[in-house]
Amino acid sequence: MDKGQIRRNIKELARRMLKDGRGLALLVLLLPFLISLGFSALDKLVSIGLGYAPGTSLEVLTLDWRYSLLSTLLSVGAMLISVPLSFGVRDWYVELGAGNKETLGYVFGWFSTSQRFWRAIGQTLLIAIRSFFWVILFAVPMVGAAVGAVYAGRFALSKADFWLHGDPELILSALGVMWPVLLLYTLWCAVVGIWLMRYAAAPYILVRHPDKTVRESISESIAMMKGHRIEFAVFGLSFIGWFFLAPFTLGLLLLWLLPYFLESTALFFQYVEDAYMIPGAEGPYHQTNFTEGTNTNE
Repeated sequence: MDKGQIRRNIKELARRMLKDGRGLALLVLLLPFLISLGFSALDKLVSIGLGYAPGTSLEVLTLDWRYSLLSTLLSVGAMLISVPLSFGVRDWYVELGAGNKETLGYVFGWFSTSQRFWRAIGQTLLIAIRSFFWVILFAVPMVGAAVGAVYAGRFALSKADFWLHGDPELILSALGVMWPVLLLYTLWCAVVGIWLMRYAAAPYILVRHPDKTVRESISESIAMMKGHRIEFAVFGLSFIGWFFLAPFTLGLLLLWLLPYFLESTALFFQYVEDAYMIPGAEGPYHQTNFTEGTNTNE
């Protein structure tokens, strides 16, 4: 199974799905952004309403318990709106991948019932809590090694007396003790990031199967992502060049890139679920010649 071919096919299929509906796909993404801007504006209005001049630093504002309380309430309100809305956005892109072009109102579907609403909130919070504890667990040996290397390097520098005698060999030996810290930190970030990808499919599982419980969707994500975590990391990195180019276009490239990225991601997790449900099955993602009629429902 050629993973590179699968990746190219998923991207090609995403481009085809977006061909006639890119404007609406972009509007679906802009909606959460505009709501986020609205909450930011409300936060500014709160500070002005409390008598603070525009531009007052956050350090000063947080000393006022009234601002802290109102700002916290706004943050909670923003989360209660943005999380179900993010599930609605995923749902819209999943439907697009299935060949269904939904309306803009479809993204509000996760507000339609209390069960959907609280499952979206619950899954997001549970994944955040689990991820936090995994990071702490991974951090214990990392922090110990890093602190040891830093102190060893500082000790070597203090003994080198380089600035007085200018012995380059001593300073190089000291730096030789410290440089592994950067390498260790980079490797640690990569390991933790790949490990936490075990939860990446959970929101898409819940979107496709809203009758599943939060724990069921997370457990299935862990099982489904076995053997696909590094593949998903490579898949994400295949877009990194476009994201690096975006600032040089004043962000205009993102108008094309973000819908493409989200639709590709939705199709990737459809491929992962297909591979999990029917092991060894040859779906459209595996074809070398990706014909115009190919779609994920075949």
